[in-house]
Amino acid sequence: QAARDATHEVDASASAGVDVGSDASKMNLRAVAYRTDARPLVVGCTCEACSRPYTRAYIHHLLNVHELLGEMLLEVHNAHHYSLFFEEMRRTVDDNSFDDFANA
Repeated sequence: QAARDATHEVDASASAGVDVGSDASKMNLRAVAYRTDARPLVVGCTCEACSRPYTRAYIHHLLNVHELLGEMLLEVHNAHHYSLFFEEMRRTVDDNSFDDFANA
């Protein structure tokens, strides 16, 4: 059950200004608090899941009725997040500034 719950968490650190991977940067979209939340997963994110009219409330609904689209939208968002992370990592390697990146 714990592994399944982890798939319903989205890293919200991009807009929240908190450390990536900390508990404060995650949201459990199955929680009742998201039932009427009309915001995108992460405000300002450019992934297909966030830039389309998919709200937290809609994804909350999809997850709670076990609709596959909910899981797919979270995968799209998380893949986009990791892609940007590794793109930045590659840039710092090319710029010889990886130590600064790793220690930030």
